[in-house]
Amino acid sequence: MDDISNKVEYLKLSANNLEELIKLIKLYENVFQMEPFQYPSHDYLEKILKNENTIFVVAKYEEEIIGGLTAHELASTYFEVNEVYVYDLAVRQDFQRKGIGTRLIDKLKKFSCSKGDKEIFLQADIGDDYAIDFYKKIGGVPEDVIHFSFACKENKKK
Repeated sequence: MDDISNKVEYLKLSANNLEELIKLIKLYENVFQMEPFQYPSHDYLEKILKNENTIFVVAKYEEEIIGGLTAHELASTYFEVNEVYVYDLAVRQDFQRKGIGTRLIDKLKKFSCSKGDKEIFLQADIGDDYAIDFYKKIGGVPEDVIHFSFACKENKKK
């Protein structure tokens, strides 16, 4: 694959981009190997597309979604501006190491910082050396933290 950097379009999804959001979720499903996976309803997806605190940025190449991210603006109790948490970031395997992930974060930074958000943060799992190296390379500063999660209801296995 030749240099594609000039052929990739980056788009922040809006309320009328349901088709692109579904394609982004399919990308996440494939990259994160989330099978079996049950897709949310179109009503739910349309609701989160309209949520001003949820941000989706996609990378399109020849009308295909080849990368994307999902981020959430979080109100702070310490300052009067939001912080942005990147929940998911994925690039299709055959397009990795071509600058797409970097440009996705750049687009998010441009959008969020122009709104006055204080910072963008994300997590990388210990042992995911590729992600850790990537985030360091694009200027991320690692912090030693342990992430805990608490389920709101018991997960039922099928």
